[in-house]
Amino acid sequence: WIFRGIPTLVLAFVSYFYLPDFPETASFLMEDERQLLMARLKHDAGAASATEFKEFKDGFIDWKIYLHMVVYICGSTPLYSLSLFLPSIVSGMGFTSLTAQLMSSPPCAIACAFTILVSLHADQKKERGFHIALWMFIGMIGYLLLIVLRHHGSTALYILAIITTTGVFANIPSMLLWFTNNIGGHTKRAVASALIIFFGNIGGALGGQIYRANDGPYY
Repeated sequence: WIFRGIPTLVLAFVSYFYLPDFPETASFLMEDERQLLMARLKHDAGAASATEFKEFKDGFIDWKIYLHMVVYICGSTPLYSLSLFLPSIVSGMGFTSLTAQLMSSPPCAIACAFTILVSLHADQKKERGFHIALWMFIGMIGYLLLIVLRHHGSTALYILAIITTTGVFANIPSMLLWFTNNIGGHTKRAVASALIIFFGNIGGALGGQIYRANDGPYY
């Protein structure tokens, strides 16, 4: 597990030097692109108004926000459980502990690539809901096939683990952007974002209890 964390540390250093802090310092932007982006940011920031308390209250009473909480919990539970227990799942396919640790990296790497591609495609099409539902469905089908085909050998199970991991991971960025794009008012958006992410991370607690030792080797 120590070695699996090395790419994250390396990427952190690369990101520090590569990612720009502000549009003013982004060297890859043309001057007209820079001015347009700064104007958009200024427009998006808006101005403070007397309706902020109403927006604060609306953040608690809008039923759609609570529905987003449920959706996010449903997405974060398999996300956290796979992140924690994928090596154990791969080990249950018949691989040794060290091999299972190594073989749990490719599914996450492939899922990372698809997560970026799905997010870019959602941005291009200006659509979130279908992208979320499709990849959650793919993850669900992957889980189902892991159960149905559990006696068909480690290769088939490993491929299905890749499909499942990709489906589970790929929908999360679109899910986070979905509610922030659709909640009007800066105060309401801030309240709703805090509520959805706070309660949605209950999935982390649930995910830690899904795969139990007595459920092995197939979990």
